[in-house]
Amino acid sequence: MKKLICNILSVVLLISLVSCSGSASGKPSVTTDGSTTAQGTDTFVSDIYYEPDSLPDALDFGGKEVVILSLNGLDTSYETNFTVEELSGNFILDSVYNRELYVEDRLGVEINNVKVDGVTNEIDKEIAAGDSNYDIFVHANHILSRYVFDGYLTDLYAVEHLDLDKPWWSDGFNSEAEIMDALYFTTGSICLSLIRNSYAVYYNKTIVENYKSEYPELGNLYDIVDEGKWTLDKFVELGGEIYEDSNGNSKRDSEDIFGIAYNDHTAIDAMWSGFDINIFSRTDDGWFEHDVNTDKLYSSLEKIYSMLYENVGSICNGVLNEQGIACGATDINNCFANGTALFLVAFVSNAETPAFRNMQDDYGILPYPKYDQNQKNYYSYSHDTYGAVSIPASNSNPGIAGAVLEAFASYSYRQTMPIYLDTVLKGQYMSDPQSREMIDLVVSGIKIDAAWIYLGSLGGDYPSSFRYMFREG
Repeated sequence: MKKLICNILSVVLLISLVSCSGSASGKPSVTTDGSTTAQGTDTFVSDIYYEPDSLPDALDFGGKEVVILSLNGLDTSYETNFTVEELSGNFILDSVYNRELYVEDRLGVEINNVKVDGVTNEIDKEIAAGDSNYDIFVHANHILSRYVFDGYLTDLYAVEHLDLDKPWWSDGFNSEAEIMDALYFTTGSICLSLIRNSYAVYYNKTIVENYKSEYPELGNLYDIVDEGKWTLDKFVELGGEIYEDSNGNSKRDSEDIFGIAYNDHTAIDAMWSGFDINIFSRTDDGWFEHDVNTDKLYSSLEKIYSMLYENVGSICNGVLNEQGIACGATDINNCFANGTALFLVAFVSNAETPAFRNMQDDYGILPYPKYDQNQKNYYSYSHDTYGAVSIPASNSNPGIAGAVLEAFASYSYRQTMPIYLDTVLKGQYMSDPQSREMIDLVVSGIKIDAAWIYLGSLGGDYPSSFRYMFREG
């Protein structure tokens, strides 16, 4: 396989996910050799960056079956491909395939991943019946959190073979999810959706060329980011007034050119992390309290409302055209993919979609903008459907599940995540070195708040309520 430059820092920063603070560092890189395994093709990281796990070399569970429950489907925003059945020639999925074989061979286990359309319903049935059919649950983190307070999940801190201090587990997530010195589910490099669900800003390079004589700063977007000046106000200044009635029908529709394409539903959530607005903080006894800087929150809401509804260049779902046709996130994404939007706020995983892969125009990527220039770092919000792993309390031998999860995660850290970030995301989908550096800013800036993790239990849907206010205008 073609040799690739693998930016190791992005992998190291990845699982040092920022909880309430974060920073972007320099970007040293090393050249790695492509290596073909017996099962498929992987890219290996130089041994100088190798961090071994602490699983005993002789650990062997004698062919024990380990049953994992996860979601069926192809949606990258969920952890639907925790395992795959066969090699396909897809870099990421082949690494996932090899990961399972590696774990089975190393630990002497047989992985049985049961994939269902409704994981929540299956867990509920399992609990109601008092069954113990599953050894590991893999699902969206905010749904797994529902089972914490009724005692249905195992404290991972007490599970043998799990070393949650290793870099393949997310410190940022763990510190926020911890409940009175216990941790009942976790995430990290084991779940690709943690990166895929992160919000970034895409920009169309063709539209930049067409408008940079009128807006010269469009030609220096990477410099604006590097100088710490990429703020919401700058974003609106550069895109908010760009509008062109391309089809000449005197109506705003999806064929026109817009400066900003923004999903006014879930993308609103990105402001919490992006603008460094905390929702929960810890009390002295380690519990949570609601702790929002309301002045900053109200100011942020006003800025976003103005961006969406008071700028001629903005297009958002629900207000697409004058015929009263409400569009959704897919339509907004297609506006960009079809070359009719300068900026798009969307998931990192959008780059993997057929619409983006088949784009005629070249594009770049930027981090989510800051609240203002006083904000020190760029932060990223990962939508709350990203995957997490847990061990049900009904598992009578959680140490085996712990070893399996540790082996899955350490393999992901060394191979699967670098393949996703460097071989695929940067190598295939990003066309310039600056965008590859921007990916590092997005990844290293992921900021997690316990209110999102415990959205349906402790959070009371408070943080997501604002998206519905915007949908109603």
